[in-house]
Amino acid sequence: GKAIPAFIIGVVNFIFLLGVTVHVFGVPMRGSILLLLLLTLPFIVAEIGWGVLISAIAHTQQQAILFVFILAMTDISFSGFLVPVKNLPGGLQWIAQAVPMYHYLEIIRSVMLKGATLATLWPHGLALFGLAVTILPISVRGVSQRLD
Repeated sequence: GKAIPAFIIGVVNFIFLLGVTVHVFGVPMRGSILLLLLLTLPFIVAEIGWGVLISAIAHTQQQAILFVFILAMTDISFSGFLVPVKNLPGGLQWIAQAVPMYHYLEIIRSVMLKGATLATLWPHGLALFGLAVTILPISVRGVSQRLD
């Protein structure tokens, strides 16, 4: 229940920042906005799942901040944002597959810059969906156990 406002804020942020990206920074939008929105939804759910999980395992606000920092650094390191994932050693490439941001960045780049369709993006979309339906139930279970 408490994750619903975060989901709505995530969708509003996506729409606003997409507008800024296209209209202020002039990044071309060669693909479908609707496809990008649909593939954004499981990313938002997966990231909310991580947030709920952190709230379940952190005992203090300081611990939560530390966990968020560690998660953010992991996301950035394994997403392909700083270094292409194909340049990482094999084991680290495998870890990147479990990072929602890796799949989401591939989707954003492909839809916006290449005009990619679902026919080429389905593996990343499926991975995001799989991560979302895995992370969120685990985090909800963690919260319910902590409340008991």
